[in-house]
Amino acid sequence: MESIPRRTAPDTPMTLIQLKYFLTVAEHKNMTLSARKLFVSQPAVSRQLQLLENELECRLFIRGKNGMALTFEGKSLEEYARNILSRVNRLKDELNSKRNRIEGKVNIGCGAFFARFNLLDVISIIMKEHPAIDISILEVMSDEAAEPLKKGTIDLYVGQAPTNRENELHFEELFASNMVFICAKQSPWAEKQQIGLADFKKMPLVTYTPDSGVFKILAKKIPFDQARIVIQTRNSETIIACVKRDFGAGIVPEYIARALSSNNLVIKPLQLGSKVRIGITHARLAPLSPAILKVMEILRERLAMN
Repeated sequence: MESIPRRTAPDTPMTLIQLKYFLTVAEHKNMTLSARKLFVSQPAVSRQLQLLENELECRLFIRGKNGMALTFEGKSLEEYARNILSRVNRLKDELNSKRNRIEGKVNIGCGAFFARFNLLDVISIIMKEHPAIDISILEVMSDEAAEPLKKGTIDLYVGQAPTNRENELHFEELFASNMVFICAKQSPWAEKQQIGLADFKKMPLVTYTPDSGVFKILAKKIPFDQARIVIQTRNSETIIACVKRDFGAGIVPEYIARALSSNNLVIKPLQLGSKVRIGITHARLAPLSPAILKVMEILRERLAMN
């Protein structure tokens, strides 16, 4: 065994880079070829091998007619080095798999109600399980969603299907909600067993503005032009708040009415055959990153059961 006098302060402790260089030279038995395979200079390889020999206090290679050959100590190190690098590579794969390293920014558009009542659980899950995904929420009404989706301002719209969606947009339904009649407990309409279309011509109504998606759905069934509309808003929460104070009766999606129900709110089914379809909309030709796909997966899991 040809030993190398140990230095009192070695230049550097053994590194994974040194082991990688050592195994490459052991395989190719040529310093120049090994440097080319490693995409580094030959002096760089020589320097790292020298540092490794100094650290181990022994020669690892001898030069012969057929190139560089391993010494006895070199052959012993070869097995250890392969085992060490193999374990390191497996460790990286295991850690990446456990961390599920999906990262990226996802811009989600939705209405105010959906942001408050439906997306909070989804965002909480994403923050806990996928902290590298950066979520941004932008409040957008369904009738306004088409343009930001096509321009890429938002990646996904979650909520009612956009009423003016074209072929450029893809809608995936998660659930559908019936429309229900609501009134205050003290309203004279609270005792009526069944509400018919003729009743809407007699009662004060709190409803949506004509440009909103829900209004366009209801207008196919409800004679709003003959109704006594007292308040119009784009916000379902505002309608329910006004109805609770008995400003008038209203018609809203059932899932919203149930979420905001109280002792002072009476909810009655309607036989209109009208439903609000809730789901995920994205631009048909827009690329869906792993982060966007993961968010969509979680949205399906959390919202589809509604």
